[in-house]
Amino acid sequence: MTLQSIMPTADGEKLYSPYRDVAHNFRSVVTEVAGRLEDKRWPALAELLQGQKVTDDELGEACKAFCDFVSSAVDTKGERMEAALLRTGWFNVRGPAQVAYLSVLGTVMMGIYWTGVHEATIKGKGPALDFGELRAAGARCSRLLTVPRWRRWFFRLRERAVAVWRIIRGG
Repeated sequence: MTLQSIMPTADGEKLYSPYRDVAHNFRSVVTEVAGRLEDKRWPALAELLQGQKVTDDELGEACKAFCDFVSSAVDTKGERMEAALLRTGWFNVRGPAQVAYLSVLGTVMMGIYWTGVHEATIKGKGPALDFGELRAAGARCSRLLTVPRWRRWFFRLRERAVAVWRIIRGG
């Protein structure tokens, strides 16, 4: 369990934990990612998109699925990551559009993390030193996102079994 505090903000109170302050940047990050996908100024990515015939509509589907995946975590506290990926349609988005979205997200987060770690590190001690749980969650998500299409049936099967088990338990 991490230390949290209630921070008064202009739009109410928010739970703050230094271990996940990235959550408060969500809107800004996804807005930046969408803009960078639209402007197609990254030559390597533009070449990939053109070569794979990825449409702007497909990039929009990737944006929507990602936003739904992250933002719906608020409403579905008991749901596992793979169930959320299924429910929000992430796996319905064509692979090259997923790669494009996550690549641009990675470039945005790379800059944000570098600046945050740079500014928050004092005398060699800083926020990058104990992010084991976040790193593990990122690694798990990466594994889930790269599961071959033919193995995703297992996610659906397991989610159905979990739903049945919850009903049996009365939850």
